[in-house]
Amino acid sequence: MLRDKVWLLISRRKGAAKVLSTDLAYDTFTRADGVLGSTELVGSDGLPCTARAWVVALGIIEVVSQQCKCTALGPTHGIATINPLVRSVSVSAEVTLSFPSIAGVIGSYVDGNNFILAYTDGGHAILYKFIGGVGSALDVAAIVYGNGKVLKLIINGTTVSMNYDGLDVGIPQTVSDAGLLSGTRAGVWLTNGVNTIYDNFKVVLT
Repeated sequence: MLRDKVWLLISRRKGAAKVLSTDLAYDTFTRADGVLGSTELVGSDGLPCTARAWVVALGIIEVVSQQCKCTALGPTHGIATINPLVRSVSVSAEVTLSFPSIAGVIGSYVDGNNFILAYTDGGHAILYKFIGGVGSALDVAAIVYGNGKVLKLIINGTTVSMNYDGLDVGIPQTVSDAGLLSGTRAGVWLTNGVNTIYDNFKVVLT
C-alpha cells in the first residue's frame, strides 16, 4: 500500500527483502556548484532512496555552496520540481529568505499555472492554489520566522495543510479542483526577488 511507512523491494535474484527509505525524494544539495541534477540516492533515514531529476521550469535555480539557490527569476518567478509519481505527499524544505523574496514549496504541480503552494513572507505561512494561472489564498497563519526553519506543505487526498518549524499552522483546507488532481510533481517556488536558499528538501508519502 502507498501509505506503508516502509516500502519493501523483493529481490528476485537473492529472494531477500531490501528496506527502502520512507522518503520519496531527499536532497541536501551536497555537490558541485551548477545545475540541480538529481535528488540523492540515500534518504534522510540513511536508507536507499530513488534519485529524481530536477526540472527548472522558471528562472535559474541551481546548486550554490551546497545549497539550492534561485539566482534569477524567469521573468517573475522561480520554479523547480521533481516527480515522486504520487500526489498525496508532504513536501518540505529549510527556507532562508532573501528579502523581499517570498518563497516556499509546491505540490500537485501540473505546470506553471496549476499547483498548490505553501510559502512564507517572513511573518506568515500562506496556503495558496493556482488554477489556470489564477491564484487564490486558502489560508494565512502567523509564524515566528527564522532562517533555515522547515516549511512543509501536506497534501492528503483533497485535504491540504501547512507545518512550520515542526508546528501545524493554519486550518486544513479542501482542494478538489479537477485541474490539480492529476499533478504529481513537487518542488520549490519563489517570487519578488532572488537569492533565497533552500536546503534539506524532502518528499514523503502522507
